[in-house]
Amino acid sequence: MSDRYVDVVIFFSEALNLLQEFILLSDILGLSLLVDSINHPKPANGTEGTVLGPFHTHDAEQHSHGDSISHDPQGEGCLVVCTVKDTSGHPVSGVKIDIWETDSTGHYDVQYPGRDQPDGRAVITSDENGDFWFKAIVPVPYPIPHDVCTCPLARDHRQENQLLLTRQLGPRRQAS
Repeated sequence: MSDRYVDVVIFFSEALNLLQEFILLSDILGLSLLVDSINHPKPANGTEGTVLGPFHTHDAEQHSHGDSISHDPQGEGCLVVCTVKDTSGHPVSGVKIDIWETDSTGHYDVQYPGRDQPDGRAVITSDENGDFWFKAIVPVPYPIPHDVCTCPLARDHRQENQLLLTRQLGPRRQAS
């Protein structure tokens, strides 16, 4: 992300006091990915970019291959084994991979009050064969915060064989 874009996100988040909802709106509309793709064009056969999202932090600790990154006793354990390759299919060594995942309830560590250290996070460096592996828990869906509704209202606006999806954000309404 460009520093300018981050400044704009911070400005709107603070000005609108929407608990990261501007970032979510930006992601829903595709603006985050658009800015990233303009600032960081990918070569042919490159992995498509994605956004870090509001739950990424910069405090993940360096881990060794095979380490467990989650301390959640309720999560179903799994072993994650990956290889980093260049666009020609050759392994790439020495790549730092930043990993973060939710706990078994679908919440990231930063969503808990009193968080004092990272959990479900790691930085692991690929080996000479481009490989890295770690123990984690099986991913589960994560919930959208309940204090602000990000309910999509889809409308079918057909113009010249195109479908436009419109989303509206607003406070969560109680069922009557």
